[in-house]
Amino acid sequence: MDAKGRKQASDIGAAIQHIGFRFTHIFSSEWCRFKETTELMKLGYWTTFQGLNSFFQSYANKQDTLERLRFKLDALTEGVTSMVSHQVIIKAVTGASSGSGGFVAYNTHTKRRKVFRLD
Repeated sequence: MDAKGRKQASDIGAAIQHIGFRFTHIFSSEWCRFKETTELMKLGYWTTFQGLNSFFQSYANKQDTLERLRFKLDALTEGVTSMVSHQVIIKAVTGASSGSGGFVAYNTHTKRRKVFRLD
């Protein structure tokens, strides 16, 4: 990750902290860039989760990855969860993309989504 990406991660985390929002669970892709992003956001304790790894260019099996993620989403029954993941995962689940420096808020029950971008 370059300096711009590090600043974007820090800025997103700071914006979330500024409004006093707290996550019940925080998960990250196992890939180094996403772990670094999650750490730089400073939103609390987090763990990696295989169901957030990219399947782009067959890095992981798409069906297996999305199955793991759907199982995880179904198991989350309370609070709000942050998941730091790849564009292909976000798009597959939410139908939306945020691009670098942004994020998608998604309600797994209503299927509503909102894309946010910090400029």
